Amino acid sequence: SAHTRTAEARTLIIARRYLPHSPETFTFVREATMGSVLGVIGVEKPQYEVVAEKETYHIRKYTSARVEAVVSSDDLPPHQTDKEFETQAFRTLAKYIGVYGVPANTATEPNSAAGEKVPMTAPVITSAKVVSGSEGGSQGTRIAMTAPVITTQDGGEILSNEAADLTATGGSRKTRVRRTMSFLLPSTYTLATAPPPTNPAVVLRERPPQTVAVREFTWKCSSKRAEELASEMLGWLDTDKVEVAGPWTLQRYNPPWTVPFLMTNEIHIPVSPASVGTTMG
Repeated sequence: SAHTRTAEARTLIIARRYLPHSPETFTFVREATMGSVLGVIGVEKPQYEVVAEKETYHIRKYTSARVEAVVSSDDLPPHQTDKEFETQAFRTLAKYIGVYGVPANTATEPNSAAGEKVPMTAPVITSAKVVSGSEGGSQGTRIAMTAPVITTQDGGEILSNEAADLTATGGSRKTRVRRTMSFLLPSTYTLATAPPPTNPAVVLRERPPQTVAVREFTWKCSSKRAEELASEMLGWLDTDKVEVAGPWTLQRYNPPWTVPFLMTNEIHIPVSPASVGTTMG
C-alpha cells in the first residue's frame, strides 16, 4: 500500500545514517523494516524464567550459557564519542555474521569456501568499564564481558558513556573507559561450533547463566538516562535487601528506526539467587 511504501522509504532514509551504503544493506533493511519499525522483535532472544516480581522490577533466571561475539574499544580505531564507538563496533560485528555480504568468518562446515551466515539475535550488547591507563592499552587486548546495546556500573560508581576516550587523573593513576559491544549467537551454537572470526578485533566467548533484576522501559535511552534509572533501581534492591552480584547493564532490543515509544529497553543488575529467595515474596 501507499502507507507501507512511505514507511519503508522513511526507514531506509534513517538506516542510511547508521549502516554502510550497499545493495546488501538495502536488502537487509527491507527484510527487517515493517515489523521492526513497530517494535516487533522478530529474532531469537535469550530464554529465561521469571522467579520473583515486584511493582517496579522483576527477577529473571537465565539458565543456559550462550556464545557471544565481542568487540572492544581497545581493538577499534580511536573514537571521540559513545555514538562513534557503537557505529564502528556494530559494523564490525555485522560483518562477522554476514549482514553486508560474505561473512567475515571461517565456516565450520567442510568444503565451504565462503564464510557462514549467522542469524541476528537480540539484544545487542554494549558495556563500559573504568580501567587503569596501562590495563589493556595495546591493540589486540581481549576483555571478558560481564553480562547482555549494555552500560555498566563498576566498582561502586555509576559510569558515564559520553566520552569514550576521555581520561582522568585519579591520584597518580590514569583511568579511562573501555567499551565493548557484543552480539549473542543463536542458541544452536557452542564455542566449538561457532564460526571463527577472520577479523582479530572480534572475539568469541561464553556468557554464563545468571540471575538478574530487570527494569523494562521504552523510548530512546541516553547514557545519562540509563545511569539515572540504574541508580534508582539499585536503591530499590537495597531497600528490598537483594544482594547485587555484578555491574548493571543496559540492553536494547530494537534498531534505531523503531518508533521510540515502541522500543524495548531493559536495565539488568546481576543479583544473588539466595538473597532473592529470602527477601522477596
